[in-house]
Amino acid sequence: MKMWNTHSLFTAAVAAFGIVSFTSLQASAAPIETANLRKRAPAWGFPYGSTKIRGVNLGGWLVLEPWITPSLFDGTGNSAIIDEWTFGQYQNYNTAHGKLVNHWNTFITYNDLAAIKAAGLNHVRLPIGYWAWDISRGEPYHQGQLPYLNQAISWCRTLGLKMIIDLHGAPGSQNGFDNSGQKKSYPLWHTSSDNIARTNAIIKTLASTYSSQTDVVTGIAPLNEPAGFFGNDVVAAARQFWYDSYGNIRYPYGTSQQGAIVEFISDAFQPLSYWNNFMPWQNGFEGVIMDTHYYGVFSQAEVSRSWDQQ
Repeated sequence: MKMWNTHSLFTAAVAAFGIVSFTSLQASAAPIETANLRKRAPAWGFPYGSTKIRGVNLGGWLVLEPWITPSLFDGTGNSAIIDEWTFGQYQNYNTAHGKLVNHWNTFITYNDLAAIKAAGLNHVRLPIGYWAWDISRGEPYHQGQLPYLNQAISWCRTLGLKMIIDLHGAPGSQNGFDNSGQKKSYPLWHTSSDNIARTNAIIKTLASTYSSQTDVVTGIAPLNEPAGFFGNDVVAAARQFWYDSYGNIRYPYGTSQQGAIVEFISDAFQPLSYWNNFMPWQNGFEGVIMDTHYYGVFSQAEVSRSWDQQ
């Protein structure tokens, strides 16, 4: 992981209540080595390492989350519709698509982003699912999200906001959460080379598409919250995927030329100490930020904490 020469901790509100921290650690190398690394990398689209990220997650927009937009699910009258997969699976195509288009058109607007900017924030994190690009295995998802992603980028450019694009759902589900697109008792993303290859292809497309728009798109989170709590096989797949994503994100041109988009890697529900010396700058890695999520409202113990404890 890229080690900055100053301690810094960046925080942004996730969805409505969670907290995500983007953390970089202090470098112990001599200044000349740090300087040489900086010469190799282009300037980032945001001064990471010296300026705090203050932002909010645009959850529930381009990836449905039942707890954020319960009316979309309650309105179906079908208790089997519990995620975006079943939203498409158990409804007439035109009915489901009409609801989605209306949601995409109204849930987040220019005025919302203007309010975010006016509140003093400088970033938005935009979750999107793999199905916006690839439903080639017959998944029941609906497509049409990409024009809204591009519209949001345009709005951010007008307002002076930065964006982190977050792949929130991967084929097979990386965590079994409904916000991965498909709720299941055990995730299958890590069990299939096809799942992982499809995800890598999407990250490569993302990086290539937006490598020329780093005035707004400053970071890509290649996979949200892989469920490392299920065991070492998930963690091992995530570790390798972070390496693969590094090549796709940091080298988007298919050459040895680096791009200016930063890679945000999830802690996979492991303690931050687990990731010590992962992707060390001494081995040439740079432009990598650890993404750790803190949630404070999903249990009675959490909501009982004082402000200082939170």
